[in-house]
Amino acid sequence: RLGFVLAVYIAEGTYYRYLKMALAPAAAAEQ
Repeated sequence: RLGFVLAVYIAEGTYYRYLKMALAPAAAAEQ
């Protein structure tokens, strides 16, 4: 149970990190 929560937490953190990396160039280009 704890392992599942940890896996979801890690996956979510990785997802948001890649999302931020993908959106950063677009945000920089708009300014």
